[in-house]
Amino acid sequence: MQNSGIKFVERTGIDLTAVGRIKMIKQVLISLKSDGIVTVYLGAQRRTLNDPVRWIKRTYDPQKRDYVSALISGRFLSIRIESSLTVNWILSKIQIETSDIGKY
Repeated sequence: MQNSGIKFVERTGIDLTAVGRIKMIKQVLISLKSDGIVTVYLGAQRRTLNDPVRWIKRTYDPQKRDYVSALISGRFLSIRIESSLTVNWILSKIQIETSDIGKY
């Protein structure tokens, strides 16, 4: 997808376990080939159709590491990876490490 000089992929409304539970993201393992740096946003939502109520922004350089660390919690989780149009990247896998922190 392209929009206003950026390219991105986004997934919202992820319910990694039971819908009635609140999850906390600890880190996200990313399999991404890139010729530059991308930005990763991790978000939390109360309902699948709502926009995320908060986002955490992290810079990600796949040449230096294969994960993004962040602590964010919510009933549904979101992830967005974006870059400028000049950075070429291919995303092959995302693995989200979470813990269950209670009922919604």
